[in-house]
Amino acid sequence: MLQGRERHTATVLQNGQVLVAGGDYYDGVNAGFLTECELYDPTLGTWSVTASMSTPRFGARAALLRDGRVLEAGGETDFNYIPTALAELYTP
Repeated sequence: MLQGRERHTATVLQNGQVLVAGGDYYDGVNAGFLTECELYDPTLGTWSVTASMSTPRFGARAALLRDGRVLEAGGETDFNYIPTALAELYTP
């Protein structure tokens, strides 16, 4: 991964790539929540940056929809651990 993270989602897309979305990080000094998403291409063994979410979140749920989009829903958005009712769609 280009950005280390925990409590993110990972969804296998219809083309075999893996979408990794959101999560949180702690690098020993700083901590925070991510809007950034990355794609892993298992054929090439490479990571690339893709569209970001509008809301940072960790502990969300993701579902691959029949049309190939990914629904990213729920999770928490800050250290108060208050769940969010927000959802976003990723279109490959």
